[in-house]
Amino acid sequence: MAKQDVSARIEDLLTEYLTGKELEIYNIEYKKEGKEWKLRVYLDKPTCCETEYVDINECEEVTRFLSDKLDEEDFIDRSYTLEVSSPGLDRELINLLTLRDLLAERLRLSCIKQSMATKSSWVP
Repeated sequence: MAKQDVSARIEDLLTEYLTGKELEIYNIEYKKEGKEWKLRVYLDKPTCCETEYVDINECEEVTRFLSDKLDEEDFIDRSYTLEVSSPGLDRELINLLTLRDLLAERLRLSCIKQSMATKSSWVP
């Protein structure tokens, strides 16, 4: 199964499950690293949540659900390692929507000048 198809199926499996849990899918990666395939699901909190960060218990709960569903449906034709986590503080900005959501928070921006020196500033 193609990488995009795996990601789409994972998103379909999780979307309904995450409804009402104050969690959302930030990103899904399915890629080969060295000799192994990794399936990574990154979860985040919507901006309207009372709690700001995804905790380990939520990651564990989603891991158990997704692992059971993947075993049941068995649509990935190779062995892989499943990882569920938050995107972390140094998250990759995937698209303009993720940037928009983060603009309400405090960001650290780094710019590289032509001299290749790094300048950092804090934006409230």
